[in-house]
Amino acid sequence: MEPLTALTYVAAKTKKVRLGTAILMSPLRIPSILAKTAATIDFLSSGRLVLGLALGSHLDEYSASSTPINERVARFLEGIKILRLLWREENVSFQGRFWKLENANIVPKPAAGVIPIWMGGSAVGSTVNDFVVRRAGKHGDGWLGAGSTDTKAFGDSYKRFVRYAREFGRDPNSLGSAKRVYIHVDRDEEKAKHVLKSVLSAFYSREFEVKGRCVYGSNKKCVEELSRLVEAGARTIILHPVSDQLQQAETLAREVIPELKRSHHGRGGN
Repeated sequence: MEPLTALTYVAAKTKKVRLGTAILMSPLRIPSILAKTAATIDFLSSGRLVLGLALGSHLDEYSASSTPINERVARFLEGIKILRLLWREENVSFQGRFWKLENANIVPKPAAGVIPIWMGGSAVGSTVNDFVVRRAGKHGDGWLGAGSTDTKAFGDSYKRFVRYAREFGRDPNSLGSAKRVYIHVDRDEEKAKHVLKSVLSAFYSREFEVKGRCVYGSNKKCVEELSRLVEAGARTIILHPVSDQLQQAETLAREVIPELKRSHHGRGGN
């Protein structure tokens, strides 16, 4: 489903959970329209929105939207400038390489005056590109680890994110950190592994190596694997069941998440 439309529905059905994208390919969007849509969701949900943004790995979507691939980084950064200007200020005038605004304004503004932007990016199974991490350390309100990277890669990228944030005079403690996790809970570990491999190989259009990149197996094993991500720096865990989503969500809420919270009580994780 289109993520922002879906989040509007979820916002109306919930009162406490945070709402977010992981990730939205923002270079494909017109920044002023994205700013208005996101601000509306945030206003209606009383400030619960987090925008996870990145360039994305599905390059055919750039072709389908007539967005030049070689402009995607420049569009990404210019778009973020426009988002923050429109969220914070009145009568915005802006002259960029791709977009121009004259006395532009959006109402209502986000509930807290701004929406956190978490940045991520990676290639499947590889070390996260240093340019991506540096960009997030300079411009992002948080680091968002991709579902396709393993615990070691996430931990390494998060350490670099913290280092770059400090180099740019920012306090890492004021920034978010999250890891998206493909997960399937089942006492039959091989069955869980097969489910993940089948679904994710089809999604990424290549054979997807599950071991090390996904969390699967018994409740206890899943808690242990998720704990390693917390230790690696993830303050927020984004759980992504790939099959039997409703049943898996119930299992996670009832048997996995409470135990994970008990294991890390007082550490400020989500």
